[in-house]
Amino acid sequence: MRPIVNKLADTYLFLFLRNNILTSFHIEKTMGILQKKTILLALTTGLTGLVIGLLPFGIELEERIGLSWLFHLRGGKEPPPEVVIISLDKESTQGLGLPDNISRWPRSLHADLVNKLSDQKPAVIAFDINFKESSEEDFIFAQAMTHAKNVVLFQQIERERFLPQEASDSHLPNIHIQRIISPAPLLAQAAAKMAVFPLPKIPVQVSQYWQFKDGNPNLPTLPVAAFQIFSQVQHRPSPPPLFQHQSVYLNFYGPPRTITTISYDQASKLPKPLTFNGKALSLKRKAVFIGLSETTPDRQKDGFYTVFSRADGLDMSGVEIAATAFANLLEDQPVSPLPFLGWILVLLLFGVIIGAICSVFPLVFTIGCAILLLLLYIGLAFFQFKWANTWSPLVIPILIQMPIALLGAIVIHYRRAKETDRLKSEAMAQLSHEIRNPLAATKGYLDNLRDKIAGDLTEKQQSYISRMTMNMDRLNRMVQDQLNLSQIESGKITVSLAPLALYDLLSERVEAMRMLSARKQIEILLHPFEGENVVMGDRDKMDQIFTNLLDNAIKFTPQNGKVTITCHQQGKSLEISIQDPGVGIPIKEQDNIFKRLHQVENGQPKQGKGVGLGLFIVKQLVELQKGTIRVKSGLPDPGTQFIVTFPILPQ
Repeated sequence: MRPIVNKLADTYLFLFLRNNILTSFHIEKTMGILQKKTILLALTTGLTGLVIGLLPFGIELEERIGLSWLFHLRGGKEPPPEVVIISLDKESTQGLGLPDNISRWPRSLHADLVNKLSDQKPAVIAFDINFKESSEEDFIFAQAMTHAKNVVLFQQIERERFLPQEASDSHLPNIHIQRIISPAPLLAQAAAKMAVFPLPKIPVQVSQYWQFKDGNPNLPTLPVAAFQIFSQVQHRPSPPPLFQHQSVYLNFYGPPRTITTISYDQASKLPKPLTFNGKALSLKRKAVFIGLSETTPDRQKDGFYTVFSRADGLDMSGVEIAATAFANLLEDQPVSPLPFLGWILVLLLFGVIIGAICSVFPLVFTIGCAILLLLLYIGLAFFQFKWANTWSPLVIPILIQMPIALLGAIVIHYRRAKETDRLKSEAMAQLSHEIRNPLAATKGYLDNLRDKIAGDLTEKQQSYISRMTMNMDRLNRMVQDQLNLSQIESGKITVSLAPLALYDLLSERVEAMRMLSARKQIEILLHPFEGENVVMGDRDKMDQIFTNLLDNAIKFTPQNGKVTITCHQQGKSLEISIQDPGVGIPIKEQDNIFKRLHQVENGQPKQGKGVGLGLFIVKQLVELQKGTIRVKSGLPDPGTQFIVTFPILPQ
């Protein structure tokens, strides 16, 4: 007996060391694949965000959506008190008894307003009103502006379609010419400055403006012209930098009427003290902008859609946008996108980091980390926007890079799980193959001892040998089950189909199991069958099927019980029933018993249960041979009945 035990110990030690080496190799292989996939996902996420972020589509997406998010997260902010708007609105037309069409308002009214404002000593007065038509009262208005010396008038831009005579051919392109329309001559001569203020007339979101027309330093736009006069009056030593060849993003202060606004009617009553929100208002050394600005959407004529347009449809007026641009110049706080290199680095690094995190950690942890990283990034972008007026990309990281990283992580984790299962199955299959050889050798030694080849045995020794043989058979079946499971999971299991007399094989299995059943005094009753029983099957796989089913029946049959086996021909199929009088299977469990690793809760002691692989493997092997298996358990018949059906091979 000692040589057998030593041989088993040496074999298991060898297998243990070999299995650990094999597992280490698989781990190294898996880690190599994981690193490649991590790098690939990280670079894909980063480069995708970078490419989209540099395309016009991506920039427009960030401007229209991302910048809006930042403004709404920040909310409104306090505008500088040096900027005041005098609005031509419904209150003014009703208070002054004038028509809604401001072009019909008498120029003497504007002259009177300029004179009254001059007495308040503002730094600059800017009209966002079109005075291109001459009027009999232009002289009065011009005198008031000459006296004030700080009035800026609005110039209109008209776009005309020009078709030369030789271009009558419809194939020639049209030519569009922009003309600057100045105010009436007397007014143009009296104004301190004249300036355009081009804004789109199409329904797009206004988020930026030009400081100079066509990059010409001699053609400042209205807010810049007003700021130039304001700086001279205020003797500002270092005005903010101006950009001739690029547009500047507006830093909005809030919804319409956020900047200090009084009605034209109220201003016309000067020197009566002005008030705003119940507080006294002084215009001394301030910038005063005059233009259309309504309080309700149904009356607005000069509205532009912005990030702070109200839900009821009230947009920001042109004079409010001009005043906002001026206030940004005054505070030197326009919205500035990240520098080009910073924009690239943010998109690339965010994509690489989020891609790497999503591919490295477990999926549940990955989602939490990704959300945490995203919230951290949004927080940093928000604080940078709020305190430094710097605009970082948001839409591309949130709506493009994050979904790519999460989707890629799901794919990677799925493939990683499949690869891990495959490697485990291969390792277990290899291990099972290695174990079968020493088991076969050990079984051979036990058979020799049982057959008294090594000499006579005492009754006690024979009992020990019988128990060892039965346990060795059970261990062999467990190894075979594990080998089958590995082959099933890896998709490598095959069957060698050949004509097989199934009743004869079943008889052999019953005889082989009698030693096991005799320990519990269990009778195995195989009813005779003389019908057609030849099927197309794999002998080894069929042997495993019925060995497993008979082993289960014996295991769950009580002492002195009986296992009954019957065969019936049902049409063109052979039906084999194996029935035991055991505790049975609850109805709610019967749909799950063929699932992998499922164990039935039927009150059976724990030591009587398996690991939940046997019936799963049986079902797979039956279906590989074109058969079916089902279970019946419950009243009126006690115990459990497994019914296996195979198609009969035609004669």
